[in-house]
Amino acid sequence: MLIKVHATAVNRSDAAVRSGKPLLRPGRDGAPAAEVADPRHGGDGAIPALGCLRHADLREGRSILVYGASGSIGTAAVQLSRYFGGHLTAVCTAKSFDLMRSLGTDEVMLEDVLAATRHVESGQKIGNVVLSVAGG
Repeated sequence: MLIKVHATAVNRSDAAVRSGKPLLRPGRDGAPAAEVADPRHGGDGAIPALGCLRHADLREGRSILVYGASGSIGTAAVQLSRYFGGHLTAVCTAKSFDLMRSLGTDEVMLEDVLAATRHVESGQKIGNVVLSVAGG
C-alpha cells in the first residue's frame, strides 16, 4: 500500500506558544468551522485539523475516514468534515461511539486494526481521504 502524506500537524497550543498571538477568532454568524477553532470552545485541535482538511478537497460526493476521531484533532476534524460535506466515517474506541454520532458522523468504526483490515479486504471503500490523527 502506498500512502501519500499531504500534511502533518501540531496542536493549537504548540502553535500559540510559537506565535504569541491568537490563531483564529470566532467567525461571523456562528459559523461551525470558526466555532470549532475558537480556543474558548476547547479548539485545541482545530487549527491542525483545518490545515490537513484544506488539502483534502472534501465536498459533497467525496468521503473521509478520520482515524483517531475522538481526540483533540480528531473531534475537530470530524466537525470540520461535517461542515465541508461528504460522507464521514469516524474510527475510535467503543466508548466514543455516542460522541461521534452526536457530532454527525455517517459511520463509526471500532479502532481495531483487524477490523479495518477486514473492511479493506472485503472490497469496501475506506474513503477518498484518510486522516490519521491517532496519538501514541
